[in-house]
Amino acid sequence: MPGFEPVKCYASLRNTQKSVKLLGVEVSHQTVYNWIEKYVRLMERYIEKLRPKVSDTWRADELWLKVKGDMKYAFIPK
Repeated sequence: MPGFEPVKCYASLRNTQKSVKLLGVEVSHQTVYNWIEKYVRLMERYIEKLRPKVSDTWRADELWLKVKGDMKYAFIPK
């Protein structure tokens, strides 16, 4: 799948298969993988539709702080 990069986690497909079996559902580790692929694609489509709300005006605070004797500039967008 282009653009799909698996996320590293500590739950293996086979361990997940065993956990689901404890819930009374018999599936293969390949089925678990297929579920993951399906829901990753759904989440990608959902996330692509999200757009930040940006307006014509921007507000920010500018501030000089003294840190350990040195003056530091801080720009804080609101």
